Amino acid sequence: MDQATAPGEREIPFVYRRPLFWGDTDTAQIAYTGKFVDFMLEAVEAWMRAYLETDWFIQTTEEKRGGPVVHLDVDFMSPLTPKDTLEVEVRIEHAGESAVTYHCTGYGNARRLSFAGKFTSVGFDYASNAKQPLGKQTREIIENYQRACANAEAR
Repeated sequence: MDQATAPGEREIPFVYRRPLFWGDTDTAQIAYTGKFVDFMLEAVEAWMRAYLETDWFIQTTEEKRGGPVVHLDVDFMSPLTPKDTLEVEVRIEHAGESAVTYHCTGYGNARRLSFAGKFTSVGFDYASNAKQPLGKQTREIIENYQRACANAEAR
């Protein structure tokens, strides 16, 4: 959890912010298409650290479980350049028995919509080589977050 923010004071929906760098661009001098997947994965991992107090590295190395991505979908609306500060809103679209679908909306400067995408990650236990259901605490956190996002949107 972010030590500087109390649980009740977190930004809803969660927003991941990062500058864009020259290395994020291609020969057209805009963000390279493949980097958008990185942007979404970074944003969700930052959400995981803030809300679940874990990340994919800890899950894999210490907990011997993971969350491989089984589906990915991205739509592009406008380009990003190193003049932009990227903001990615993270929402949970769906939480199943063992899978979570994350929805990410990315913005450039002045809240200019750049992309919208989603991906589904499935809980996986490396010891048994099988899907792993979401834990009770994880499911509770996800459901509370979904409700908080819906309430914020309704305002």
